Amino acid sequence: MTRDGTLSILDEDQAARGSTLTSDRAVCWLPRLDQLLALLNAVSPHTVLDCYQGDFACICFDEVSRRIADVVAETPELACLQAYLFIRAELAAQESQPE
Repeated sequence: MTRDGTLSILDEDQAARGSTLTSDRAVCWLPRLDQLLALLNAVSPHTVLDCYQGDFACICFDEVSRRIADVVAETPELACLQAYLFIRAELAAQESQPE
């Protein structure tokens, strides 16, 4: 992320040259797509990854086909990561509520 708040996603070649990044950037490492899909599989029985013009959607469903996450992002990895974080936050909120 640059000083002005712009998120910059690095590919594997750019990440390998991480030491040459300018000092005004903080680097956020994203897991590979297969790793993210494995994480989603643990919290969502059904996951759909779809491509639109220049965007990717990650839609997750529970065991009775209710939509539990619907995220659109610039890359498939970012869409999956945001869906996973959303589901985990929702699960944590449900667990912390008194019965």
